[in-house]
Amino acid sequence: MDPRLAPAVETQSTQGLTNEEMTGVRGNLRKNNDEAIDALHAIVKRQKEIGGAMHNEVERHNEIIDTIT
Repeated sequence: MDPRLAPAVETQSTQGLTNEEMTGVRGNLRKNNDEAIDALHAIVKRQKEIGGAMHNEVERHNEIIDTIT
């Protein structure tokens, strides 16, 4: 089942909150998710750069090996 279609469940942390307070809670969750996604993006981008540098180094080594043989 798609979690977006699941019925909302009241928790102890949300009991007694007004609609405005719930909107604030959801906004904070979205902000935290956005920050986590941005951090993950930065990590993946850096890994891509490292992978490219490794590829270039292996290519350089292969050229040296070819020259030696």
